[in-house]
Amino acid sequence: MLEGRAGLGHNLHVWQWDNCEVARPREFDVNEALDGATREFWVKGFHGTSLPDLLKAMNLTRGSFYKAFGSKRAVYLAALKRYEESFIVPAVKMLAGPEDTPSEKRIATHFQALVDSCGSVSYRNGCFMCKASVDMAPHDKDVEHAVNRMVLRLERAYAHALEAIDRPPDQTQIPVKARARQLTAMFLGLQVLRNAGTSKAIIKDIVNQHLAAESF
Repeated sequence: MLEGRAGLGHNLHVWQWDNCEVARPREFDVNEALDGATREFWVKGFHGTSLPDLLKAMNLTRGSFYKAFGSKRAVYLAALKRYEESFIVPAVKMLAGPEDTPSEKRIATHFQALVDSCGSVSYRNGCFMCKASVDMAPHDKDVEHAVNRMVLRLERAYAHALEAIDRPPDQTQIPVKARARQLTAMFLGLQVLRNAGTSKAIIKDIVNQHLAAESF
């Protein structure tokens, strides 16, 4: 049996020759496979996702799965990284914005996107990062590290946006880092409320009240 393998996290192919007489490789895109795994873990959690679930979601044979990834836990960690690239990084880029867009507007747009997603069936699964923080982070240091890395990326993005806002002296008593942490906590908390089916009106009211307090 001849096997080939591409580095995880890149848009490359992994291939496997099951029969040298046929010599026809079965190829799969690593990111597509991880997208399938991410959706499965996102809905069912680590322990609720079986190996057959993963094989079906990733469209892989058992042999290809183990040759490419090694274990269910390895796929879970790779799925978290894929989630970071697909959801956290774009959010950070939006908060960094085009420089000609006021930071207040960038932050408001960021939270408005969350409000607009309320009621969408695809978002009733909540936030994969939030689920991982409850499901696996307390028991797995690598998952804990991955979750904390994503939270810190969001916090730094908020802080960077806040630093660009000119505020009157009487509105600068709370340090930027503390305000960034408030925004991070609100964003993650609202993800949980959205998952619980909290109405769009309530979530919109929470966002509006907080942004008004920030004088956005």
